Amino acid sequence: MGRIQRRRTWLRTGEPLLPARARPWALALTVCCVIITVVVGLLVARRPPLGIDVSIDAPIISALGSHQWALLHVVWIGSLGPVVVFSALIVIGCLLAGRLNGAILGALAAPIADGLDEGLLKPVFHRADLGFLSYPSGHTTAVLTLGAVLTVLLGGPPPGSSRPAPWRALI
Repeated sequence: MGRIQRRRTWLRTGEPLLPARARPWALALTVCCVIITVVVGLLVARRPPLGIDVSIDAPIISALGSHQWALLHVVWIGSLGPVVVFSALIVIGCLLAGRLNGAILGALAAPIADGLDEGLLKPVFHRADLGFLSYPSGHTTAVLTLGAVLTVLLGGPPPGSSRPAPWRALI
């Protein structure tokens, strides 16, 4: 019986991931992101790449010269394999820290974001580049989702944490 009781206290479930003071900021940031995504999506909907795309892409590609492999590696981070690995590491870290809510967030955030991106937003805006729907970018969505999850998990101290704020910020 003692062992079961100890496991219940080890894996905390009811604690919020964001401190109360951060929730209004998180909501405001989310609303801003939705507005920007919709406005840009409406501007580029059903259009091929525009002059602004070329004016941004061309200098980056030419500046990289023979180092274009670096750009491919940056894009690779948002691919399925790395996103699954990073999500799994987040889930494992949260479970080891006893943060069930964080593990659930880490497990569900990327698939939900990808589902919204691929299943809703891309078909609505229907912006094709090289024959593929390209807005919003799935790679960008994946990387920003993982960044948001880490920000939520590391933004506030977990209950009972003795790790100082500068160390959490560095992590």
